[in-house]
Amino acid sequence: MKVLRAIGGFFAKIGRWIANTAWIQPLLIVGGIFGIIFSIPYIKKGIEGLQADTTDYNYQYYSNHALGLTGENSKAEKLLTYLENEEFKLIEEEFAPKFFLTFVEKSCANCKECVAGYKAFSSNFNSLVSDKDEAKFKLYTILVDKKDSDGNYLAKDIMKNHQELFDDIVETYCESTEATDPNKGYSLYKNQSSSKSSLMEKIKGLQNATQDEGSGLSTPTTFMIDVTEKGRTKFNAHGITSIFFNYNDFISGDINKTTKSYLLRDCWTYQNLFDISKND
Repeated sequence: MKVLRAIGGFFAKIGRWIANTAWIQPLLIVGGIFGIIFSIPYIKKGIEGLQADTTDYNYQYYSNHALGLTGENSKAEKLLTYLENEEFKLIEEEFAPKFFLTFVEKSCANCKECVAGYKAFSSNFNSLVSDKDEAKFKLYTILVDKKDSDGNYLAKDIMKNHQELFDDIVETYCESTEATDPNKGYSLYKNQSSSKSSLMEKIKGLQNATQDEGSGLSTPTTFMIDVTEKGRTKFNAHGITSIFFNYNDFISGDINKTTKSYLLRDCWTYQNLFDISKND
């Protein structure tokens, strides 16, 4: 206690000295002002760091679901090969009978914003999808900005190996009679006529997906892949029953994690915007 009283007395004396010494008060005020000015850059860096952490956190969600890009038998290489050859049984066995495949990159703000929908749909799947026999939610991602030690984009080389697959997708969804028929084919063409030309241009970008960064593939690009019996009766290209991009663009009203999860549910269950009429 004596030690604490001694320490308290010491600071009390300093306080009285400051209060009774006129010249020290403006000096402390000026020093405080300069201290705040000099600390602004560090405060700014701290705020930017918090924002970067949010971006990294959302990107980490995609990284957690990323397909491997290295090696001849990488997961991404396997999946694109199976899709190209329509080896649906192998897709079902090694990946899932039904899933989203999303192409993303770290600098893509729309990719970051879409994370909330995937999380909400995944955690509330049973309540959002009434059919108990429906395949469980699954998401795979391809990180298009991931590089090797020489600075080469890994996904680009893999996609080059399967340009024929992407050409077939473009031909199916943008050129075939069924795809452009307003009563058949790709659901968003039918239900979002005002966006049809924009959607077609983005899908056509798949033909240039292996070009230099900044051209071709739009991120996020999402394929809804369904190799179940139900999915194979739908209008599709190599098991891809729907293609969409920044899905926030198709949400009317308040865009939040709930409305995002509803749109993903509609795609998963082929209803509303994603009501594909062929063979129903």
